[in-house]
Amino acid sequence: WYSNASRYIGEFPEVEDKTAIEFGAYSMVTGDLHAHVVNQLFVMTFLGLLLAYMITRSKERQDDKKNIWKISLLEPRIIICALLMGIFSMCNSWDVAIYYVVAGALLLAVNIVRCRKPLETAGVTAAQGILFIAAMFLLSLPFMLQFKPMASGIARVSRRSLFYQLVVLWGLPFGMFTAFFVNLFKGKKGLKFKGFMESLSVDEMYFMLTGLCAFGLVLIPEFIYLKDIYAGAYERFNTMFKLTYQTNSMLAVFFGYILIRFIFRPEMQGQRKWGIICFILQLVSCTYFFNYAKAWYGDYTKYSERESLTADHFVEREAPADMEAIRWIESSIAPGAVVLESQGSGYSLDDRVSVFAATRTVIGWHTHEWLWHDSLDTVRDREADVKKIYTSDNVNEVKMLLDKYDVEYIFVGSREYEWYREEGMDTDFLCSLGHVVFTVEDDLYNETVYVIDVD
Repeated sequence: WYSNASRYIGEFPEVEDKTAIEFGAYSMVTGDLHAHVVNQLFVMTFLGLLLAYMITRSKERQDDKKNIWKISLLEPRIIICALLMGIFSMCNSWDVAIYYVVAGALLLAVNIVRCRKPLETAGVTAAQGILFIAAMFLLSLPFMLQFKPMASGIARVSRRSLFYQLVVLWGLPFGMFTAFFVNLFKGKKGLKFKGFMESLSVDEMYFMLTGLCAFGLVLIPEFIYLKDIYAGAYERFNTMFKLTYQTNSMLAVFFGYILIRFIFRPEMQGQRKWGIICFILQLVSCTYFFNYAKAWYGDYTKYSERESLTADHFVEREAPADMEAIRWIESSIAPGAVVLESQGSGYSLDDRVSVFAATRTVIGWHTHEWLWHDSLDTVRDREADVKKIYTSDNVNEVKMLLDKYDVEYIFVGSREYEWYREEGMDTDFLCSLGHVVFTVEDDLYNETVYVIDVD
């Protein structure tokens, strides 16, 4: 199964240390819209702007150093990067800490080279750090006032990865980076730190520092983790997941650069064979495509067996009557209306109405809602209220709950029958709470799908 690649540590072999190490190809195939994937648009822009800023600074004349404070703080790329940190905080807060450190390392390196004195270097870098924090809070303030982080602190891990598994996962990029890193010191014996930094080209400095940061992210979850709702065997699951995802993002950029450098640059002639070997190994790893594409989309070589790329295709296949009702809601009900549907279990058909009809609902997938609200009690209370609406025969109680959550429509489909039929759900009673605006017979499950407009 193609997703096994993202659960290598903890599942192969199976041990009481469950982790996730995901990467871009996996996210794209599964159509993942989680925050860490969505934020990649801004992360890559952020990294590109930092590189552009470093290139610009490297071309300054010596006389330009007189305006170093103005250039360092008011340069448009720096301001945009600072504002992007605000987007990170609203989209995927993990990336704030990660890329604040990455930006800090890169800007410090530039300032070491461009500033005349250590005190000036420290001052300019600190001012840029303050600018980033100020811009981040200013842009994200309306969001942060309503946001409650799910993390509750940092703790030492009680489990660590098997060494050979780290080698399997990171051995190739680490070997390439080590060869690149060692090569940077050739012919520079005796240079002090500032002299060494000045001897590096912009690309060498950039990829040296981003590479060090990338591998630092691999090491962090081997020692500490951020405490959240995951515990026990899953204690470092989320920490390793979010940190190593960005390791893979930075290494994806690094790989392209280092392979070209090893194979084609004259000064790297001694590394050409190593570069060609790494390139071949990288091509071999790309065969993963044939596994995941077939596992997720069917036999793509045969048109009749090929799965659709359309996200709602699986609902159409597994619950066609539900999909017909969802399409009616999408075309007939205003986006954002509150449509009651069953409580949700992760990675299932639950909450298909709110997903595909652009409506709101009372409660979504259990674990995800728990993560977002950092309160299991809130999630359980809403799940209990939804169950009461579908199963209670007390008109006053049900109407009170419908008013409490501003429910405008009630959806009764395959998942509602699955969740509540044996709990006493009475469709006639539910229909009496308003008027039926859409019905369709479900031949697959021998049921009737209802959309009820609540009075």
